[in-house]
Amino acid sequence: MDALGGSQALVPHPTKWSGLLAPLLEQAGVKSWETFMRKSQCLNLEATEDRLKLIPNRNLGTTEGFEPMLDKAIDVPLSSSPDQIGTALTDALALCQ
Repeated sequence: MDALGGSQALVPHPTKWSGLLAPLLEQAGVKSWETFMRKSQCLNLEATEDRLKLIPNRNLGTTEGFEPMLDKAIDVPLSSSPDQIGTALTDALALCQ
């Protein structure tokens, strides 16, 4: 919940692309974007005043990226316990393709 609270909706679009992915690839322990994407999963989180929506994504590969699967979204009250939110996260990740 701390990470979600620290996130922002309107992050400026990068103007310099060189080296932009290097920290991500290093943290993932891979050397290339292709290797990273091979087994990556993406889960979008959308928080409103009282709800948390977890949206699984379909991995379309290195050029197409991720596609949200809105029909598989899981919606929970933002006031849910950490265990309930953790279960929802696990369930939503299992739906990613």
